[in-house]
Amino acid sequence: MLYQRATNASVIDVIDRRTGLRFKCRRGADTMLAETFHALIYNIPLAPIRNGDIIFDVGANHGFFSCWAAQQGAIVHAFEPDPNTFDRLVENIRLNGLEGSIRPHQYAISSETGDSHLFCSSTLGGGLSTIVPAFAVKSGMEVMSQAKVKTLSLTDALEYCQVDRVRVCKLDCEGAEFSILADLNSTIVNRFDSFVLEYHPQAYSLSAFMDILLNWEGYHISKVVSQDRDLENANLSVVRSELLREWSRSGSVERRHANGQLNGTHKEVPTHQR
Repeated sequence: MLYQRATNASVIDVIDRRTGLRFKCRRGADTMLAETFHALIYNIPLAPIRNGDIIFDVGANHGFFSCWAAQQGAIVHAFEPDPNTFDRLVENIRLNGLEGSIRPHQYAISSETGDSHLFCSSTLGGGLSTIVPAFAVKSGMEVMSQAKVKTLSLTDALEYCQVDRVRVCKLDCEGAEFSILADLNSTIVNRFDSFVLEYHPQAYSLSAFMDILLNWEGYHISKVVSQDRDLENANLSVVRSELLREWSRSGSVERRHANGQLNGTHKEVPTHQR
């Protein structure tokens, strides 16, 4: 990787040795692999991915999380609107032989179904591209171009994918998470076992965003904490409290604490809980 960077390669080849998953990604995007495979910021101990689970990957980028979840037996719906990044997503699915487990969709998830403009950035290999103008301005990202993209609301995405229930919905969509979640009614929220999301206060009031989550009935909120501060993002996990109770009754909490599996991934923090 160092050699590829030193030679200014536009496409970086990277492999995670533990899982054997391989990726071709735009220059800069390779740094995000560590978030998924080593910092484990999308791993929710209270809602582990099981064989046959349905996963939504909103802001799939090059497919790091999608491939990681699919390798655990999940069926993944990967949403990525950036035309250049979407091609890499499809290539990486094929490279890892996961065509039967990952459905790529060239859509941005938004508050409503229709069309939008994507502000495209080369930073992190397109990882900062956004449909939210406020984020594009306040984050200081360098906008290289704009692209007209198709959008789906999360409600319509469930119907489009013909999915009744989602185990984990990962949201890394550079500021769009506020309007996406604010649009959901309680019936739709309850079709998701858990969310793991990155929040972006450059685009909205963090207090207003937390009010949305805290008004959901029966969900538990925790903050993702990594032992490596360089890999720690502004991530939250939101999990149905029923899963927390089931996990406690089964003794999983005690076993995982004994094994040290909670250390360095998620730390439960005092929150308002309904």
